Amino acid sequence: SSWQSSRCALVDRESEPPHQAAFHQPNACQAMIQSSSSGPAESESPPPHIDSQVAAVSRRLAPVREHFELAEECLRTLQDISENVCPGTWAPVGSFANGFLTPFTALDAVFVPALGAPGVDADLSVPVSSLSGLVEKLQQCADFQLNKNLTSPEPDTKHDDVGDGESQEIVNQFKSEGIALTFKSLLKVLIRVKSQEEANVWYRSTSLLCQYAKLSSGVRDLGVIVVTWAKNAGICENSGNIFSTYTWLLLVVYFLQVHPTFVLEVLPTSSAEHLSAPPCLQFLGKDASATIAAAAEGSAPPSKAKYTLSELLREFFDFYVRGYQWGTEVISIRMGRRLTTIDEAYSLLPDKFSMRIHIEDPFFPNVNLEATFRKDLVRSLHKKLWAALKAIQSGLLPDELRGESFPLSPFPLQEQDLEVPDENDLAQIPLPASFWASRWAF
Repeated sequence: SSWQSSRCALVDRESEPPHQAAFHQPNACQAMIQSSSSGPAESESPPPHIDSQVAAVSRRLAPVREHFELAEECLRTLQDISENVCPGTWAPVGSFANGFLTPFTALDAVFVPALGAPGVDADLSVPVSSLSGLVEKLQQCADFQLNKNLTSPEPDTKHDDVGDGESQEIVNQFKSEGIALTFKSLLKVLIRVKSQEEANVWYRSTSLLCQYAKLSSGVRDLGVIVVTWAKNAGICENSGNIFSTYTWLLLVVYFLQVHPTFVLEVLPTSSAEHLSAPPCLQFLGKDASATIAAAAEGSAPPSKAKYTLSELLREFFDFYVRGYQWGTEVISIRMGRRLTTIDEAYSLLPDKFSMRIHIEDPFFPNVNLEATFRKDLVRSLHKKLWAALKAIQSGLLPDELRGESFPLSPFPLQEQDLEVPDENDLAQIPLPASFWASRWAF
């Protein structure tokens, strides 16, 4: 493994049975992290045939121009509808604006009523009454179908089926979890209303991820594959008690920042005023078959200057299974280097002594995103990471990236070949006995 020498060579846990690795003192983990500067051992590469399979998945996840243009039209329609009813600004957030767009992405849009609009207070609070007219206009627009049930994949309420009592309920949803719509029967849309202060939080996180996506094609390419894998594995949801798309992208960025040769640049978050402008739609295309240049040119020897996407994907899973120090290491793209919970940089981080995964919100050092993950799913998370790594090292796509795992798209996708090699024809690559020896409490 490329992470073995930077992992826990200081502690021999080869003989420990799975799920029963002993916990060790934080200072031992600190010594491990400091020792990582000596560089990793030469890593084994995935079998060559997996390269074409991962590239095919990446092509299938490439953004589609028709999808993007429909989102542009949807935002213009929303702006036109609100202009004469409740003036304000519509802005995309999430994958349509951060550069991690796929043909299966729903448009996530935030509406900020203008100061001075009817019913909007000086402190930018948004009373329910000021939104009634906007909701009614959305119900009357033939281009939109309203989903009463936010978890329903298909529209179940036409615009002319909503009564007055339901209208009040929908307005309340607009202010809380959002309203789910379908635009022109093709594009899934989730709209929320926020005050300017609340919206700025969304704008900053969206803009920061967009800047990272533009640093290197490897960030975007790896990010969309990991998020797709996590969603198909049932461990990525933007509501509920599991990791959101945003959290998974933080894991991807951190992995590339601490990668011994990729060395992704650490972008500042302390002065975030420049990130508070409303984001724009982002269409970042790419060539999925090309190798990916290291983000820091000159930081890596020539043999490590470029990576195939399958190599980055394997090393991502390898890092979070065998390299990342569960329970003591903090995933922080604000710091962008391997530090433990006892470091002064994380003095505000809550629950830092729990033996779980620690993920710092880059804009709020007092927020530990691990709190959003259901404790009963922790073991499942690690098992799914383990299974994905095992599959790739065996020359197979993880089950969650096979063709049957993808939803149908109404948009034309790039041609792909998702045939999977016969498992019986591949030599199964064994992993070290310490594969499960990580900082987990079962």
